[in-house]
Amino acid sequence: MVANKIWVLPVADGNAGEVIITDGYGNLSWAAASGATTFTVLTDTPVNYSGAEGKFVKVNATPDALVFADIAWADVSKIGSNLTDLATRQHAGLTDVSANQHHAQTHTLASHSTKPHSALTDVGANQHHNQLHGASHHSGGGDAIKLDDLASPDDNVDLNASTIKHGLLMKLGGGIINFLRADGTWATPAGGGNGATTFLGLTDTPANYTGAGNKIVKVNATPDALVFGADISDLENVDSISGQAGKYARVKAADAGIEWVVGAGNGGGYGKEVIDEIFDSLIDGDIHGQGVYSGWAAWNTDVEDADCSAQIVANPGNGKMLRLTDNNAAGIVNARLDADAGREIVQCLFRCKMRISSLVDTNKRGYIGIWDKDARHTGIYFRDNFLKWYTGGAAVDIVAAVANTWYDVIVFMDCTAAKALIWVDGVLKLTAQSCQTQDIESFTFYTSSLGTGYTVDFDDLLIVDLTRKP
Repeated sequence: MVANKIWVLPVADGNAGEVIITDGYGNLSWAAASGATTFTVLTDTPVNYSGAEGKFVKVNATPDALVFADIAWADVSKIGSNLTDLATRQHAGLTDVSANQHHAQTHTLASHSTKPHSALTDVGANQHHNQLHGASHHSGGGDAIKLDDLASPDDNVDLNASTIKHGLLMKLGGGIINFLRADGTWATPAGGGNGATTFLGLTDTPANYTGAGNKIVKVNATPDALVFGADISDLENVDSISGQAGKYARVKAADAGIEWVVGAGNGGGYGKEVIDEIFDSLIDGDIHGQGVYSGWAAWNTDVEDADCSAQIVANPGNGKMLRLTDNNAAGIVNARLDADAGREIVQCLFRCKMRISSLVDTNKRGYIGIWDKDARHTGIYFRDNFLKWYTGGAAVDIVAAVANTWYDVIVFMDCTAAKALIWVDGVLKLTAQSCQTQDIESFTFYTSSLGTGYTVDFDDLLIVDLTRKP
């Protein structure tokens, strides 16, 4: 309505339930109220209730209106309440029912009608469902299952652990000596669970300690058992290995005890093999003072000019070797082995492998000299692309030589006959060669005083003393 507008009122009161209406020109009158007041007068509902007793209202199939209809079982899933008339219906076809769904086909819907599926409290008889059951029995739940709450299990192996899956421990085997193996079986320890508890109680050890004070234990000669050996008090300075790297234990002269020595020694003696040196037991570096040999002194580098050396070095694929290095055109290096005084050799078999790094220069030479007490010498050396034999200032070619190639040389010397036989790589090359040394006092390994910038290598040295002077 608008203010200051003149309205023409009805001339009399209207009837109960009527309302004032306007004709659009300011004239008001009484009229019946318009609009539906009942369900059946709506435009999208049934026109009357005739024949609809007990029926439900549902949306038609179009869907564009409401109709009266009987309830179908398929419609139950669409209804959220008022299931009291379904109390006698049974669940059917409810396989694969998950949590929060009805379970147990024989349960009735009535038994669940008063509890929603989400409720886990105050659930009465016949109202259990999956969510409640699962939640109450899981770990940490209100009714968690424990192994000690279960009944005694059957005697079976279904739950035993295996090599491919976890499980429970297998049934105990009984007894007190067996152990559980990794394959899941019980076994007796090797030697028996009731074996010896003392050293003497074993079957392959001495029966008692009588008379064994300070003795060591060693394997017998058979060998099939342990026995007591030498008195450990005979050992001298070998009770500790501290500071003894590269050394060996050796019996002292006159069997006076044990001592640490450099080099392995050779177990030789007069009339026996006196030097068998493959250099593997010697310490890398300067050879001077190394090696212990029966009838011979240790290695002696008596000449070692500047930029020259005699060293133990690695021989790839064959342990170690002696290497002479000469980088001084006016200098040499000389490493020697001297026989004990008064024990010069008159017959011997000598063997050694040798090679030189370069032969292009006539002054690059590598020697093995065999000397007597009067400084006469005989020997073998590399020069001018040959391996040569020399004695008394004269030289004889043995074989043509190639740099960086090993030559296995064997020499038999008979100083009483002043003759020598020479083999190279297993082939006899020279026979009845003159040798002017009257005895053998030392073997020397040396370089030339004229050449420089090369190396000479020696390995697998063997000297056998065949005859000695009385």
